[in-house]
Amino acid sequence: MRLGTGTGLSSATDSVAHPSDMSGLVCFCEADDVVYSNGLFIERVNDKSGNYNHLLQSTLTRQPQQVRNAINGQPLLHFDGVDDSMSAGFSLEQSYTRILVYKLWQWVNIRTICSGKINAHLLQTITAIPQVRMLTTGAPIGTINSDVGQLLVVTQIFGMENSLFKKNRDGELLGNVANTIANGVTIGSTHTVTNISSIDFAGLAIYNRALSDAEILTCIKYFENKYGIRYDTNKYVSKYKPPSAWANDPAAFGDQAWVSMDKSAVSDNVYATVSLGLSPFHSSQVIKATGFGFAIPSTATITGIMVEVQVKADVASAASDQVASVLKVNDYAGDDQAAAVTIGTAKTTKIYGSPTFLFGTTWTPADINNSGFGFGFAVGTDGVSSATVVGIDLIRISVWYTDVTINP
Repeated sequence: MRLGTGTGLSSATDSVAHPSDMSGLVCFCEADDVVYSNGLFIERVNDKSGNYNHLLQSTLTRQPQQVRNAINGQPLLHFDGVDDSMSAGFSLEQSYTRILVYKLWQWVNIRTICSGKINAHLLQTITAIPQVRMLTTGAPIGTINSDVGQLLVVTQIFGMENSLFKKNRDGELLGNVANTIANGVTIGSTHTVTNISSIDFAGLAIYNRALSDAEILTCIKYFENKYGIRYDTNKYVSKYKPPSAWANDPAAFGDQAWVSMDKSAVSDNVYATVSLGLSPFHSSQVIKATGFGFAIPSTATITGIMVEVQVKADVASAASDQVASVLKVNDYAGDDQAAAVTIGTAKTTKIYGSPTFLFGTTWTPADINNSGFGFGFAVGTDGVSSATVVGIDLIRISVWYTDVTINP
């Protein structure tokens, strides 16, 4: 038995912040720090966090094989999709972050790439096209496209508030996860060694808390540089950010105030509402949602903004959107996108903007990152036909940008 002699950190990573720079690191394993059971197969991937949460496999026939100089001079561990898997045992009693770097070799429906407890906290292939989904206790909560044969950095936050599912730099907020307790981690299969997948493993980092966007980006940059990960385009997206601050603006439009505005931060069927009567009390004030917490790189060029508003009314077609305007430094900017489209009794998502639409104005990263960046929304009736209550379940914004320096 001998220690693996992988190439370690390349010079490209020396100037990049390290995953261990963030607090709460519970497990940090990479394919270049291993223990062989013979000259080829791996019985242990050492935990670099110092917590001894090594990835282990004692059965020789189920051990992955190390492929040296597999990518950017770095080794990978190949899991054969038949019976290979490795596990680390520990317990987390709170929200946690899991970052996995892997390459999917063969897409087969319902195969588990990584699990965090028995039949839960899974990263799993799904559907008739290459996709992977994030599951909690048997319940899927997010799906992303998966690229067969391409090394990916996948981030999952299992949290009581704003769980996250991110492929490379493209992420999606998922709302709440009911059960965030983790019982270790298994690579290549479920905890019960079922639904085994064929992957190449590069690295794993687990934290005992939800990392911030900036901290996640630090980890992603580390892995990008170490493994030479390059994307086909320099276009990126910061997706599905909810607001953290709200205000009624009676001066801009209408007279009826929104109440419980903070309920528009999470899609949970609990609503921010406004009561619209007959004339002259038939228009809402503008709900100004801000504090989206973007962290777009200062070198980026903004190429698109999309706002989604989940909305319904208790009387069909009685109300419609009257103001749909982006906010720049807390002031209305660009072209109002309200189209007086009626609102139904079933919750629907109104979409304003697109990955290539800028609302008729220009944007800098500082504009987007400003706490006053946001969205203003108002509704109204004709004042004659019917009174109604309008509810907003969620407001969220996605921003697309290019940056040639972000992944040099």
